[in-house]
Amino acid sequence: MKRHLGPLIAVILALALNATLPARALDLTLAQSHSLLAIHDAAVRWHVSEAWLDHVAFCESTWTPWAYNPRDTDGQADFGLFQWHIQTWNAYANALDRSKGPLNAWAAAYETAKLFAEGKSYLWGCADAAH
Repeated sequence: MKRHLGPLIAVILALALNATLPARALDLTLAQSHSLLAIHDAAVRWHVSEAWLDHVAFCESTWTPWAYNPRDTDGQADFGLFQWHIQTWNAYANALDRSKGPLNAWAAAYETAKLFAEGKSYLWGCADAAH
């Protein structure tokens, strides 16, 4: 059922936010469509490439906000849309987003875009290939 609601909810949210919805969003789950809207909003807010954020999120989690990798290449667990290490999240996220956690698509997109704008995209292995 959720798979069928995703495109409808994504279109409604895009209209409400006056956002451009990528055509592929119509074939995604509700969570993935929600993630794409969060990425769009964060890219606009921080003046970074939406395509760049989109690529990194897909590479890291296939746009899945609750993605979990128990053991990354460095042996640490990664969480969320942008696969944050919990230590990195706690070090860089603002207090409000920190309390929401990296599994919140909007908080993760916002904090990732902020770090990209600050030149810290090197924290993501997928970022260099996309930019």
